[in-house]
Amino acid sequence: MRRCGNGVWAIDLISKQVTNWKANVSGLAGPAFGGDGTIYVATRSGGERPDSLVALDPKTLSVKGWYSAGNQEFSSTPVIFQYKGRALIAATTRDGRVHLLDTSNLGGSDHQTPLFATSVSSKAGDFVPGALASWQDLGGTRWILAPAIGTQAADAGFKAENGAVTKGSVVAWKIVEHGFRLWQARGNLCRTGPARKRLRKSALPATILKNPSLFDRIGPAGRRHWRRCLTSEQKPQIRNATL
Repeated sequence: MRRCGNGVWAIDLISKQVTNWKANVSGLAGPAFGGDGTIYVATRSGGERPDSLVALDPKTLSVKGWYSAGNQEFSSTPVIFQYKGRALIAATTRDGRVHLLDTSNLGGSDHQTPLFATSVSSKAGDFVPGALASWQDLGGTRWILAPAIGTQAADAGFKAENGAVTKGSVVAWKIVEHGFRLWQARGNLCRTGPARKRLRKSALPATILKNPSLFDRIGPAGRRHWRRCLTSEQKPQIRNATL
């Protein structure tokens, strides 16, 4: 999006009419899409609705609602998921927080009130995961994952850790009525975001951490099950329980 002038474009394939909404869009995966077609965009400073999570009409790109994070830039593509009959949305800001909102009322009447915002999870000061991942396990528990660079913040509050964190990690939150951070897995990570795959042989949800040379399989409790090293010529593929 940055190379195209940054923003969102909508094209009517029948009338050929083009509509655009100019903003400094954050995240490696661009916008997220709700079940009704609503477009959700996280923004940085500058442009329209800076430092905000914005809902756009899919045809006109008019603003339907927004949530402002104050002076904190958003740093990831939003992720949308269902939780107890509600469509929720989450995105990160550069200070290392995850903001959780209800898509039916982004930010409340003042556009500044989330359902929940986590504490800072990284000391990096430039938390740019690019994208988040989410899944619901067999017990109905909803999870959110994010890659993080740097060391863990002193008050991050994770209840489980997979070793000392020095050069990056994947952090996980469990969605409950009163949310808390669940675990953090160390590793040298890139910012493309974790990928989630259900492996048939173990029937365990797993997180595949993508790195230019490494793939880690991490189970739902944050434990690393294996690590594979890839050469620059190898292309990672996930098939059943093999890589």
